[in-house]
Amino acid sequence: MIEKANAGKRALLCFNVSDYETDVWVNGIRAVTHKGGVAPFSIDITDYLIREKNVPVVRCFDIMETAVPRGKQSRMGEQFACYYYPNSGI
Repeated sequence: MIEKANAGKRALLCFNVSDYETDVWVNGIRAVTHKGGVAPFSIDITDYLIREKNVPVVRCFDIMETAVPRGKQSRMGEQFACYYYPNSGI
């Protein structure tokens, strides 16, 4: 529900990083598809909001193609020559 104090304001949904392909739906309507895993992004979801309860759904899919930058992710699926564990997702 949108609080009275926030009426008339814009609503942003922000992600610091999401690897690699991210789809966002708000109340059953696709709001955005974002590709990339090394930079933050945000979505203005104001036009998708309703007065009642709002439901965001986020799907993050990490493809395993060699052309996609890996960062801390590993195709091996295990720790390798580093002090951190490979990760993926949001």
